[in-house]
Amino acid sequence: MDQQTARARHVVPRIHAVTNDAVLKLAPFEKTASDLLENNQVAVHIRGRSTSADRKSSLAKFLANEAGGVFVNDRADIAAASQARGLHLPEKGLPTTAARSLVGDRTTIGRSVHSPEEAEVALNDGADYVFLGPIWETPTHPGAQCLGRKAIAAAARFGKVIAIGGIDAEKSKICAESGAFGVAAISGIWRHSDPGGVVDEMLLSFQIND
Repeated sequence: MDQQTARARHVVPRIHAVTNDAVLKLAPFEKTASDLLENNQVAVHIRGRSTSADRKSSLAKFLANEAGGVFVNDRADIAAASQARGLHLPEKGLPTTAARSLVGDRTTIGRSVHSPEEAEVALNDGADYVFLGPIWETPTHPGAQCLGRKAIAAAARFGKVIAIGGIDAEKSKICAESGAFGVAAISGIWRHSDPGGVVDEMLLSFQIND
């Protein structure tokens, strides 16, 4: 099976609700995450540097059978054991081929990148999608150089780009117009008064509302 055929088998959701340690402590996280995952175009990422492996594993297993996709960040072992829909790798993380050998062919694999050039490398190395950012200023990475919308168009030539960094419902439209396949957010989703509502608005940017 060639790389293009293999990549076509892996479902990449349009909207990625990324977490961190603080988000994973929100009550009721599990209920909100389950509600978001009723839409198969939504992924919830289990991510948190200080969150224990047991907690991540428990959450991944709990959410694994939802319609949408639970993605585990930077822990191929947990992704494999929980049968998560996806594994997301950091820029300098495990090589994609090595990760694939651990999680199997059915798992969607993404990687974080910070330039169109890095996106090209990651996608050519077998990633099904990339997180490209930060596109705009974000409290998660204060002071980081913002790439802007032109970087989305440049990277989208090589494959599926998920824009991240300062994303809200309005900026999702700009990302879609710039060639992004989808968007990812932390505070723009989890800190919103209506996470499900803002995700629905983001989906409309990509003309997806089912």
